[in-house]
Amino acid sequence: MTTEEELMKAATEEPAYSDVYYGKCLLTLWEGKFPRDEDGHVTGRPIRWNEGDNPKDRIIMIDFFLDLCPGCKSSFQIKQSFMKHDRDWMKIVLPSLAEAGCVDASGKVSLGMVKDHWCKVQQVEGLRPRDKNDPEKGNWNTYKFLAVYQSEQECLDAMALDNGEDFEEKPAAQAKSVDKREARRQAALEFCKVAIATYKGMKPEEIKKALQSFIVSNANVNPYIAIDDPEIVEMINEASIPF
Repeated sequence: MTTEEELMKAATEEPAYSDVYYGKCLLTLWEGKFPRDEDGHVTGRPIRWNEGDNPKDRIIMIDFFLDLCPGCKSSFQIKQSFMKHDRDWMKIVLPSLAEAGCVDASGKVSLGMVKDHWCKVQQVEGLRPRDKNDPEKGNWNTYKFLAVYQSEQECLDAMALDNGEDFEEKPAAQAKSVDKREARRQAALEFCKVAIATYKGMKPEEIKKALQSFIVSNANVNPYIAIDDPEIVEMINEASIPF
């Protein structure tokens, strides 16, 4: 039987709580509109927009749902619906995706790089007030992305490490990690090739400056490529015209 002393200790301990979750990111994008009454007042949450509806009423909706990894528990579903122009989506979610490396060769966020991918997200305070008339009530929560993984196993390994579990990399796993970094470096070089193709005909110093800016601003490239790497120097020389 639990003693009173043990109960008192348990009652004063901070409960284990995590605001970080791991799982598969499911995104659904659809065209919506607000239902309105005869006087034009909004009467409810967005519904589906159909051909023939007023184009001015059309809004892009994004439904986010995280299908949790085995072992990652939550007392509620990790999901949220956004409108494209929501401040939470524009100011929190999209910037976090950019930081997680979900950007294309032009540096823009690519939802295709996170949709149906395994990821790590964190619940954070959003920008929508709970009560516009009472700021002390704070804002509703939202989610930001901390990392996007290439496989479920990579996500599970990251969760194990983050949870402090005994995770010892074997030589095969270490080799796999090296191979994975090299694969990402090769992908980063391909991004640079696409970018540098738009600089052809420029002077070498102009190409170098433009490419350096591209590398620094692109989270898919910056960790793996430096402007003085031999492959990059060769690309710059090939794209330059003699003067």
